Amino acid sequence: MGEALPVSYPRPVLCPACGAERFRSREVLHDLSVSECLSCGLLLSEIRTERRGSEYGNIDPGAYERSIGAVRAQQAVEIVGRTRAIIPGGRWLDAGCGFGYVLQEAQQAGFSVSGVEPDPIAARAASERLGVPVGQGIFDDGTAPDGSLDVISTLDVLEHVPPDQLAAFAARVGRKLRPGGVWVIKVPSSEGLFFRIAHTLGRPAGPFLRRLWQCDEAYPHTVYFHEASLGRFLDEHGFAVLQAAHLADVPNATVVDRLTVTRSTPRWLARLVAPAFYAVNAVESLRGRSDALLVIARSVRTDPEAPRRSSRQPTDHAFLRSSINTCATQAVSAFA
Repeated sequence: MGEALPVSYPRPVLCPACGAERFRSREVLHDLSVSECLSCGLLLSEIRTERRGSEYGNIDPGAYERSIGAVRAQQAVEIVGRTRAIIPGGRWLDAGCGFGYVLQEAQQAGFSVSGVEPDPIAARAASERLGVPVGQGIFDDGTAPDGSLDVISTLDVLEHVPPDQLAAFAARVGRKLRPGGVWVIKVPSSEGLFFRIAHTLGRPAGPFLRRLWQCDEAYPHTVYFHEASLGRFLDEHGFAVLQAAHLADVPNATVVDRLTVTRSTPRWLARLVAPAFYAVNAVESLRGRSDALLVIARSVRTDPEAPRRSSRQPTDHAFLRSSINTCATQAVSAFA
């Protein structure tokens, strides 16, 4: 059993992505409220529930390897390939490395790799996979010397960072990178159709919403970025986006195993609802979007601690996106 908390992390006064003050809040579930920044669209959660211990303590190992593990290994090929086209080699740290899929791919591509992972089960598995020690813990000032790394990756990590610590996290990445180094980020995206359908349905999609925000896990999702809000966050903290792409996160071949990975959904039910996931994937392929956003950015400021305000108007992104998301809005209505 976990510890019941009144609120996961109180919503900050200012948006951690753009510094705006105005939010729109609503209760999504009885123990989950979501606030949207009216300037950049960043979403922040307030979760009131019990938390588990290890993220991987209640999974079906076989289902995990056939679904999430297979997808992470496939994504690792693309992530390392894109990064290597910018930086062909050097020291690569994966903060929150999970089972070590991307580090294994980077290691095979000739990078000198290291990792840190808070979950003890995942840290041990990553060490065995790589043949090098992976530290159990979090990415902090003691993880690596300043200016010593060519690549820092945070894959499915940034959404777990408390909102009031995001600025310090970005500054730490900037300090640890060498001049010209890159930050490789993967986050779940609020532009994804799975996310949008679940939030349109609301309480009837309760179990799926809980998974999206990881309400019951030791480290729930505190924020949800999309491409515009993540770009704004990086710009505010001295990083220039070099590439952005959406990665397939729940391919059709993995749907049934993905739904049953925590043993909470019987396989017959997973097979019954799988066609709905296939339909969503078909729409996503037409949109060129998904629930997984990859961004590669380079630090463009010599002093990573110095704040910077962008002169761009945050609402410009909304106008640029409006026509792109028309078909997605129609698809959400069809599922509602």
